[in-house]
Amino acid sequence: MIVMGPGVPPRQIITANFTSLVDIFPTFLDIANVTSSYSLDGYSLAPWLNITARQPTTELVRPATVVSEYFGEEVNAPVWMYRSGSYKLVTYGDEHFRPRLFDLDADPWEMHDIADDQPIMVQQLTKALAAVVDYPAITRELASENRANLRRWMAAFADGDGWQALLPTAYKGFQQADIVKLLRWLNGTAGSRQVH
Repeated sequence: MIVMGPGVPPRQIITANFTSLVDIFPTFLDIANVTSSYSLDGYSLAPWLNITARQPTTELVRPATVVSEYFGEEVNAPVWMYRSGSYKLVTYGDEHFRPRLFDLDADPWEMHDIADDQPIMVQQLTKALAAVVDYPAITRELASENRANLRRWMAAFADGDGWQALLPTAYKGFQQADIVKLLRWLNGTAGSRQVH
């Protein structure tokens, strides 16, 4: 992460501490010399910028783990990540996908999944992630909301099936057989791995 701006002294500091996007807001508040009256999820990076820290969560000893998630349109299931030490667990709230594990010291580009070689580490990190967030429940709720949103969108077409003509133009490589898969997912009769 590179931080620069008014009031931020030019320094080159490299730290082994984890940072996360939730750290940006408390950091900006400290740069702006504003104190939040709320407890913030993130940790201000102000101490490393030589700026006085004012936020309720500000500590020099930061968590040894980072949790993140990705719920993009181009993924078949929400992706949950848990980083602890050099290990990064990548898991999904969907039982159709197996967890993946990477040793970022040895493999910073995440090219070599070592989950099969480290089943105990996968189990430990999965348990630690579940202690922070109930990711399977959130995934189920998200899928329910996605199904409801898709039903509303489909219902907006007066002819009932007009939405089907839009799908090939919206998704690269879309085939008519994908409509069957989509409808199976919509009705909860298929795992998300079967939807493109």
